[in-house]
Amino acid sequence: MESGLNQDIDKGISFKKAVLIIIGAAVAAIAVFTAVGYAFFWRTVPEQRQDIELNSVDYIIEAKPDSVEGYLAKGNYYIRNDQPEEALKWIDKAAEIEPDNKAVQFNRGLAYMQLGKYDEAIKNMEPLTDDKVFDFDAEYFMGAAYYLKGDFPKAIEKFELALVYNPASADAHVFLAKACYKNGEKEKADQHLSKALAMVPDYDEALEVKKIIDAGGQLTD
Repeated sequence: MESGLNQDIDKGISFKKAVLIIIGAAVAAIAVFTAVGYAFFWRTVPEQRQDIELNSVDYIIEAKPDSVEGYLAKGNYYIRNDQPEEALKWIDKAAEIEPDNKAVQFNRGLAYMQLGKYDEAIKNMEPLTDDKVFDFDAEYFMGAAYYLKGDFPKAIEKFELALVYNPASADAHVFLAKACYKNGEKEKADQHLSKALAMVPDYDEALEVKKIIDAGGQLTD
């Protein structure tokens, strides 16, 4: 199973939303909460699904108070619901149990990205780049952090490293193209957009970026 954003991302969403998507491989270790009730109520309305999900996570915390599982799952829940400050409270509880847990570092990095604390996000992601589970995701999200803070040369470096681990990630090619274009490298941007569209011809985000670049316009994200 591919560990990049290709699994989960909606091809039409914006870059800032895309960098907040939680990759399947990155959270595989904490996905146990989905097995406790949530899967059996998928037809309920969103608010009910959220309640079921939180109840499932709280069940894990109650059943396994000395494990990072529940705390990390709850932090992950709040990340996915755009509440990074609340997420950090639960991620910190997981860190008290296993301070060197790599999923803790990764989710903390995502929360800091939502808060716009890109240097802190990079600090948490950097140690994960040598890990086979997190290598692509760590490089990818560090690229995203550098992109959002406006350091396009470093963003390019990180996206290129991400593509070493997963050259089939159309998303990484698109976002690398955006970084290249903002860094004044239009030809290189065109090359990576072409690669993305060769993989996913109807990729709305890539088509929109291509339209802007071809017209010499300005990317807004």
